[in-house]
Parts: sequence; C-alpha cells; structure tokens
Amino acid sequence: MAAAVAVLLGCNGPQKTTLKDTEGRVFRATCQRDGHCELEQTAGSKLREPPVLHTPGRLVGLCGTSAGKPILASCRPLVCSREEDCPAAHGLPCGACVGGLCVEPSQAVATADAVMLCLAGTGPGMDKPLQVERYAMALSCGTPCTIPRPCRQLSP
Repeated sequence: MAAAVAVLLGCNGPQKTTLKDTEGRVFRATCQRDGHCELEQTAGSKLREPPVLHTPGRLVGLCGTSAGKPILASCRPLVCSREEDCPAAHGLPCGACVGGLCVEPSQAVATADAVMLCLAGTGPGMDKPLQVERYAMALSCGTPCTIPRPCRQLSP
C-alpha cells in the first residue's frame, strides 16, 4: 500500500515511502518537500538513538541522533533502485537515485560521505575494529574529499 501511495504522489506532495540503508534497516517515512521526514523503523537492527535523515554532502544517510544532532559514526547511506525510493533533499521536488544510493547530485563529496561509504556494509554501530579503521580512514579523505579505495565508491 505504501508503495502505491508513493507512486501516486510521486514528487508532487508528501512522499510516503520505505527507506532502506546499507545495513538492512528499514524505515517507514513520510517526507515533506522541504526535506523534513517522519521516520519509523520497521525492520533490522534497532538504532539506539532516534533516527534522522542527514545530507551533509552528496549522500543521503540515515543516522542516530544525540541532543538532536546526527551522530556521524552511526550514519549509513540509503539504498535505492529508483528515485521514488529516495527522500527529496535540499528542497528538491524529488529524490535522486544514482548507482544504487540516494544522493543530492549538486553537492560535492564531503568527509561525512566518505564516512558513510566506508562504514556501509560493516554493520550498525562502531564496535568492530574494521569500523574504527574505516572511520579513521574516511576522516582523512582530504580536500577535495577522495573516497578511500577499500570503501564503497560513488558512481559518477
């Protein structure tokens, strides 16, 4: 039913859709055109903190929050197969799906994007040595930010 609503509303009104991140977590989302989304987790390992969408650069990620601010180490990219799978970002009328990830294509790649790509597929949280290593690697991506080789890459 939610998919039918998303198709009917398309990019014109509030977008009701299912959002999925790289860790297999699933969220029911109702997103306004201004980018504000109400999120309810419906599957996957539970976030310890309230969820929020975060778009600090090119990627749209889903993060836990502390004191209302995204916790970067908990952010993971949203995955997609079509534009309707992505929330609208930065006031755009519709989301963008590029290379299987939700993006805001007009933005440059930021350090936070490198963090999300390096942690993608490593599981939730930051309690594994691989996650700590990947996080540190991502933080040193440089200016302009170049995604480290062992991490998931963005499609052009």
